[in-house]
Amino acid sequence: MLYASNRTYRSYIDYEMQMDFSNMIQSINDNRLVYEEILRTRTLDENQRIRIVVTNQKLAELWEKYKRTAVHFKREQREYPYGIISITALKITSFAGEEKIGPLSEKDLGVIENFAELNALWQEAFDIPDRFDSTGSGVYRFRDSLWVERMQQAEAATESFLKEQNLESLNGLWLERTEIK
Repeated sequence: MLYASNRTYRSYIDYEMQMDFSNMIQSINDNRLVYEEILRTRTLDENQRIRIVVTNQKLAELWEKYKRTAVHFKREQREYPYGIISITALKITSFAGEEKIGPLSEKDLGVIENFAELNALWQEAFDIPDRFDSTGSGVYRFRDSLWVERMQQAEAATESFLKEQNLESLNGLWLERTEIK
């Protein structure tokens, strides 16, 4: 009896994880599409702003959930449950929430290009093809290491990207635009 209930619980956890990772991957793909659209039209409309805010909030929330899970169950070497992806996604949300609707300046287009570059690194880490598939290439189950490996790849790519840009966080991409003078 206990074995059957444990198996049922494991199935539930695996199902929830698969759905959450599908949602994360969907968010990364939706970001790709909206960044391409913004860069093509050189403008930001209200719908695009909302999409960026919603998808990145969801990405940050789910990333933090699974980062905490990895730390708690000792699947992650680091001892703190906060990952650079969740922080970065919230920074993108902040930028989009502050940005004016309409034509974008060259500087703001440069920021969106950087977001698109970073998002492409996340897409690569999760092996998401340009022709979208809701799971990338993988089945995410708690007992497997694929989810931890993909998260670590995305975090390493983010850290490298920020280092290449000489930034500690994404704030540096638009800080002078928002700082008080």
